[in-house]
Amino acid sequence: MTSPTNQTKALRKRAGYEARLAESEELAIERENRATRSDTRARLLVAALDLFSKNGFEASTMRDLAQFAGIKAPAIYNHFKSKEALLGEALLWAMEDFNERVLGPRDERESNLEALEGILERHIRYQLDNPVIARAFDILMAHNLLQRVGEITFQQAIQDRLRLYLRELTKLVSQLVEESPVKTDYRIVSSAVSTMYDQVGRWYVSTSKAADDHLVASYWELTRRMLGIDGALPAA
Repeated sequence: MTSPTNQTKALRKRAGYEARLAESEELAIERENRATRSDTRARLLVAALDLFSKNGFEASTMRDLAQFAGIKAPAIYNHFKSKEALLGEALLWAMEDFNERVLGPRDERESNLEALEGILERHIRYQLDNPVIARAFDILMAHNLLQRVGEITFQQAIQDRLRLYLRELTKLVSQLVEESPVKTDYRIVSSAVSTMYDQVGRWYVSTSKAADDHLVASYWELTRRMLGIDGALPAA
């Protein structure tokens, strides 16, 4: 049986975690708002992702969005013809932003291992730098809202962006597995690595740059082991 003292410690630990999470989200929202304050359209895209993920697509109104973004409701229609169109544009924008920052143009001087390490580090840091966008996108996709964006071609465009990251990751992993003395199914490794990195924003709360750097290093060493490359986990 858990003692009252241990229960109190657990409650305090949980409260501390939730406080850090709330502070992290508030700072992220403030940073993202500063970055998009001069661009009403971009501000609406961020607001849509955040509001739809928190309140649900059906329960959120254009008036709610306008208030959330700090503009007047009629102004939304200068940028988007409907709530469904706004949802679609927001999902597409989030995926394009992710791909641009995480994949980017590859330096041809990089080895396959260096290229993969760079992509995966940027994947983690994107989630840490943009927790509101990253978490909201995951929630919206988990609720299968892609079917609500309207046009089939638009749905296809979002799906194509979703596949782009996994396709690049799988290509690099397959080449590295081919070179590794430890043979394994590259599809399993690719799926495991992608899932592992996707989950960072769901449990980790950034407290310092040193902690972030250690997280990145630890994840990379786990990835090296999956690939059959020797490496020891970094000291905490």
